Amino acid sequence: MLERIATTLTLTLVCAASTACGGLSDSNFTASGASAESDGYGVTGGGVRSAAGEPTVFYGTVSERGARRYTYLVIARGLDSLGEQPSRSVGGTSTATGDRLESEHVLTVDDVQLAATFSATVGDAGLVDAVTRLGGEPVESGQWLFVFDGDDPSAGFQPVEAPAPDVPHDLARLDGFTRRLVGELARGNESVRAALR
Repeated sequence: MLERIATTLTLTLVCAASTACGGLSDSNFTASGASAESDGYGVTGGGVRSAAGEPTVFYGTVSERGARRYTYLVIARGLDSLGEQPSRSVGGTSTATGDRLESEHVLTVDDVQLAATFSATVGDAGLVDAVTRLGGEPVESGQWLFVFDGDDPSAGFQPVEAPAPDVPHDLARLDGFTRRLVGELARGNESVRAALR
């Protein structure tokens, strides 16, 4: 069980297109998100990558005994075209306390919000009662990949079938891995390719 109390990390990052964010130009936006880990279990949320000419990516992960997987990976198109100078922010928390893992994050681009939550209980056999929600709606167990159309936000998060990748446990490698994975999916998965046209 998660007997130690883990630190709760909160990330709030706001970038306007007229400023630089984290040393990046105004057409790029990256946030590694917030994470919390304890006793071999951990949760991250609110990872964001947005660059000119590329889809915006919003993701979270959970780790269990050295293995990490995505709880959600949203590939969004059209968010960079919402306004000439879009306002972007990502905020939320990730916690690992007692026998609970939880994360709650929101990415806002102008007036479009992508909201994601994850919660699970650590039991004797591992994670139980794990629930991911996108836009407040529960996600089917095992579903991790979604596309979102910023030009038609009312369509919501559309699930895409794809085998779950082996995600690196090392958080320092997660952003680079995610960027490469999204590139591979955009080239090799017909549903992702169609959504990004």
